[in-house]
Amino acid sequence: MQLRDIDKATYRKHFKHTTFAAIGCLMVGALAISTTLIALFGNPQGSNFNFNLTGVVVTIVLMAIAASRLKDKPYFSEIVYVSKLKFELSHINRKLKAIEKSVANNNPDAFDIMAFYYQATRQVWELDDNNITLSELNVKEGKFFEKVNQANFQTDVNRYSRDLLEQFS
Repeated sequence: MQLRDIDKATYRKHFKHTTFAAIGCLMVGALAISTTLIALFGNPQGSNFNFNLTGVVVTIVLMAIAASRLKDKPYFSEIVYVSKLKFELSHINRKLKAIEKSVANNNPDAFDIMAFYYQATRQVWELDDNNITLSELNVKEGKFFEKVNQANFQTDVNRYSRDLLEQFS
């Protein structure tokens, strides 16, 4: 995965609109479907929990279908990019201890993965306004790049790929 520049204002606006639209669709869709099912098949004296649950499940399925068709539209490019980036960061986090050990042993692949990790984490945190832990990231990143300089290595975040990550366990 390649890192790219994202306009924070555009990302935040599109993310907010998408979130509100999803919440609205879920509320309206689930309510409409469950109300229709209850009107057609419901029992006035009994519980209609199954119809309410069916309304929610059907709405979620319809929203997933709509999302799969809309995700390639330019409006959603920033949201999809950040989602994929967070997904990659979660994969790195699962193997972080092994990668850190390899960094200590001057493994060039580990250097590139960690450089990607720090840069991607910074980008996600800045886009999501997670400034509280940014100073902690700065300290860790500074120590990492001291190690890179001591090893006389040049990192390349563009080398990162899931395949490169697979060697660490």
